[in-house]
Amino acid sequence: MKKTIILIHGYLTDYLDFNHLPKELIKYYDYVVIVNIPGHGKFNEIKHFRVDPTIKTVEDEVEFYLKKGSVDLIGFSMGGALTRYLCVKYQTIRKAVMLAPATYYLSPFCVVNRLKYVLKAKSVDERKQIINRLKKNDDAAKNVVLDNCIKKFGPKNGLTFCKLITKINQLKGDNPTSSLIVWGELDELVPKNQLNSVIKIVQTKIKNCGLLMDLGI
Repeated sequence: MKKTIILIHGYLTDYLDFNHLPKELIKYYDYVVIVNIPGHGKFNEIKHFRVDPTIKTVEDEVEFYLKKGSVDLIGFSMGGALTRYLCVKYQTIRKAVMLAPATYYLSPFCVVNRLKYVLKAKSVDERKQIINRLKKNDDAAKNVVLDNCIKKFGPKNGLTFCKLITKINQLKGDNPTSSLIVWGELDELVPKNQLNSVIKIVQTKIKNCGLLMDLGI
């Protein structure tokens, strides 16, 4: 029996979502597979991003490696939502990690949430530290936003993303997979106040939730 872990990246991004993680996972798995969502990646055109091909791509990978043994999943953002879908569909995924799963997306109150984060400081020095952490988080995300979101985002692929999330959320049912959901306190696209909604839709008795303070994901 072989052990496989499949990593599924987010909307408008690619394998770089996972940085050095695949190299670390090689120590523990026979196969470390990074799914390339259609239309994503440096050498692919976003116009090829479609709902059904995306779902088929992740299903094909899971079905192929389930024949070899056990399968674990790690999904980021859109990939997290797809991970939830795959766990429910196949019922045999061993473990799953959902990093800021985009089961729902974009908070209209993100500016308010940032202000609350700054105002929670109890002193001037603490407020300065919080602002510096916020700036550091923004700087870390800046290149990703400039290289991916701004250059690739358009109304058509945005609508495709919404249709994809709507379609995979239609699959209801028990998720028997041992699951971990991880959130970043400063994540504004997939906001913290959606955590309870995601916990509910995951529908598994074996789940843990982690909130990373002072960080976005």
